[in-house]
Amino acid sequence: MTDLSNLLPPAELATYIAITTREERVTNHRSWVPLGWWNDELRRRQLPGGPVTGRDERGMTVSSGQGWISRDDVFRLADAALHDPSGEAMLGMVWHAFAWGSGTTRRLMSSRLDSIAADPAGSGQLLFKAAHRASSDPRAAYELLRPRGTAIRFVGPSFFTKVLYFSGEGRRDHRALILDDRVARALNRLGWDSLRTGPWPAITYQRYCDLLARWTERPTCERSVAADEIERWLFERTSAAE
Repeated sequence: MTDLSNLLPPAELATYIAITTREERVTNHRSWVPLGWWNDELRRRQLPGGPVTGRDERGMTVSSGQGWISRDDVFRLADAALHDPSGEAMLGMVWHAFAWGSGTTRRLMSSRLDSIAADPAGSGQLLFKAAHRASSDPRAAYELLRPRGTAIRFVGPSFFTKVLYFSGEGRRDHRALILDDRVARALNRLGWDSLRTGPWPAITYQRYCDLLARWTERPTCERSVAADEIERWLFERTSAAE
């Protein structure tokens, strides 16, 4: 297991932070989504929480065809999701988080929807409980969704950590972050030698969240830095390398 105490943020991260803002790289980070496909799939399975909505090129709200969803759009769904113990509003946030995270890629998404459709109330309530734990104890939240194997079949860490992250409503100090294979590969190349692509045990997720929190405390430029800005940089760094 790599000792992370001496793993420091590289100089290029400081350059990235200096030339951008959190609003630009995080809040406004958006993906184009096949909204029509999503809503057809939700209706076909009679899943609650729809429709999935986005915005077209003119900025108008749409639920068919193609549209874009931003991180901020998903953040705005978190308040209702966290106040509905039935889990239905949580599923509404989940669909938008999954759609944003997958973009136009549909591989395995039908299988994820089938798994949730087998017990939508149970899945929604489990995600509701995990989301409530995410701010205070990311590891415990992660363990709820991956106690031994994946609690909801086909919904692995790369997707359920998006739910834990978005449940923070965009707060800069929210402790739970997105961890996916691209982020993991970037950290591996930066010196976390023992880190491989997922799925990961809960302790690895905790170490990841702690590492990025520690990196925010190091002076990188004149403004303060949020951990999700570093997550976005890691994701972009791997995308550029590939």
